[in-house]
Amino acid sequence: MRSFPIVVMTVIIVMPAAADERPVRLKPATGLDKVEANCAACHSVDYIPMNSPFLNAAGWDAEVAKMINTFGAAIDQADAKVIADYLKENYGMPVVTPRVEVPTPTPRPPRLISGSGWKRIHFRTIPLWHWKFGPLWRWKR
Repeated sequence: MRSFPIVVMTVIIVMPAAADERPVRLKPATGLDKVEANCAACHSVDYIPMNSPFLNAAGWDAEVAKMINTFGAAIDQADAKVIADYLKENYGMPVVTPRVEVPTPTPRPPRLISGSGWKRIHFRTIPLWHWKFGPLWRWKR
């Protein structure tokens, strides 16, 4: 009687984790059969799309070499080249050429005083009364 609630709680906890699991499908291309045969023999192929945002062509070459040399994967050199080419073509980071930024000239702010003298004031700064009564600097008391 005591084991029944434990089994029910275990099923309730495990079901959501199992419901979200989907099989990973790799991109169909030449070399897919070698990747599935050799890579899936030791680990899940989930690692390939999971690591693809971080590895460029040199990174995939190093990853294949690490699997062979460090972890002892039994892959011959011809298959290793096919696997590395498949991973580089389908899951490698795209080669980005650096863009050359052309500096745009910064617009100059409008000058309050245009010309050489202080009497020539920019037309946007002249108030309306200036047009009606004349410039202030001509007024004398």
